Amino acid sequence: MRGYVLAATLLILGCSDWAANASPYATDDPEIIDANSWQLSVFSQGNTNNEGRSGTAVGVELDYGILPDLQAGVSLPVGFSAPNRDRTDLGMSDIELGVKYNVVQGTGSGMPQISFCPSVEVSFGASAKVSDVATHFFFPLWAEELWDTWTLRGGSGYRTNPAIAAEILFSAASG
Repeated sequence: MRGYVLAATLLILGCSDWAANASPYATDDPEIIDANSWQLSVFSQGNTNNEGRSGTAVGVELDYGILPDLQAGVSLPVGFSAPNRDRTDLGMSDIELGVKYNVVQGTGSGMPQISFCPSVEVSFGASAKVSDVATHFFFPLWAEELWDTWTLRGGSGYRTNPAIAAEILFSAASG
């Protein structure tokens, strides 16, 4: 299994210039894919702290354009957890199901494009080390504005988290 993870990681790193120019992965963007079209994205992400490493070894996101201003998507990640001085656990992580609705069409002249993107993360993992043990709901608004060769993307939303009362998240990216 480690060989497959290593191969997927090398493939992703080999495409890093292409990936850096695609939509940001820590945030989302408000753009909707064309109706009756499919979009497949492969991703990986990780976190390191003084307790070890964890994240998504490899994940696949599949989106489908239902209508001109509406798309649906599913994300299937394989999570990993590597505590310091312990063995690495791999397994299916939380599955995300979501929709994206274009609320405001951007004009490129001061009016940003805005989309509402509710989603649910369903606990699917066989191990609490690579999956959450609760279902989460996320209700963000994502916005994007274009100026010549610059793009500013960002958003904020409300995320339910049974471990604490709730979280309000903010994220932004530019390029």
